[in-house]
Amino acid sequence: MDTYAQIKRNRRLTFLLMSLFPLSLGVLVFLASIGSVFIYPEEGFISMGLRLFQGLFTSLDLQALLQSASFEKVKFISALGYFLTVIIPILGVSFAWILIAYFFGHKMLLSMAKATPLPRNREYKKVYQSVETVAIMAGLPTPKVYIIEDESLNAFASGRNEQTAAITLTTGIIKKLDNLELQAVIAHEMGHIQNRDVELTSLIITGLGIFTLLIEMVRLSFYSTPRRRSSRRQNNSGGGLVILALLLYIALLIFAYCVAPLIKMAISRTREYLADSTSALLTRNPKALASALSKISQDSRVEVLDAHPMMEIACIENPYEKKRAFSLQNLYATHPPVALRIKRLNEMAGF
Repeated sequence: MDTYAQIKRNRRLTFLLMSLFPLSLGVLVFLASIGSVFIYPEEGFISMGLRLFQGLFTSLDLQALLQSASFEKVKFISALGYFLTVIIPILGVSFAWILIAYFFGHKMLLSMAKATPLPRNREYKKVYQSVETVAIMAGLPTPKVYIIEDESLNAFASGRNEQTAAITLTTGIIKKLDNLELQAVIAHEMGHIQNRDVELTSLIITGLGIFTLLIEMVRLSFYSTPRRRSSRRQNNSGGGLVILALLLYIALLIFAYCVAPLIKMAISRTREYLADSTSALLTRNPKALASALSKISQDSRVEVLDAHPMMEIACIENPYEKKRAFSLQNLYATHPPVALRIKRLNEMAGF
């Protein structure tokens, strides 16, 4: 597969993977709603779900629909009422948070990394020359350049768009790579900018943080749900709401700690391959990036990022302490194995 074919394939795959975020969340919330109604099919709880459904579809003649419906269908409609009542505010809050992440996420990334603007002096002249050269190759505005004071080798790109883009490098990667290797790394990060990965990365890193808040809100609602009411119908309804809150809590936990990390991993691996291919295309020197990745993989840990595990997706290589070869954490690794990336780059070079 040539470079252009890889770029086209990876873009399609990213679009499909991004659609899995709302789809998988919706499926889990729907299963929680269905489960609560079928686990606790009491009259008061079923009736409340039907009223919620009717409130959302006021033009629908619900009574006529229910007259010929089986009890299983009545429960299903009630579950739809709970599902829509829950998913609409969840999506609303998520959308609001995503807007915040879109406009301010790139600044949050730089703050988490404690990155500062790279001085424009003689010491860093070759860095600015490489950035400007690669920007011309890509036909993009020259991004800002930031530095992290760390002797390890790593880098990441950030920004809301091409005009606000920035490339951040560690002091170690500047010192320990030769000119061609450093240019290849900068081209890799420029690839993330060109392919709009910087926008996507900001949304994933800061956007997924909303689910921690949602989980806490559902947990608090579980404890605050009334369990005793004066009337029997209200009591039945309250018991069902406790079960619904518990199942929603479990659904959000599954999404936040199992499903979302797997999707994030798949997206990140796809984008890393795409950025590698873009670097090879821009520099016409895939061997330089292969050599740089080999050096980076030996010392990529950035200590300042230890407190921010979500930042892994942004970096050219895993910035944390390496895990054991067969550890469970590697199932969620956001970067493809360096050996495989180097193999692909060597194939592009004709080796």
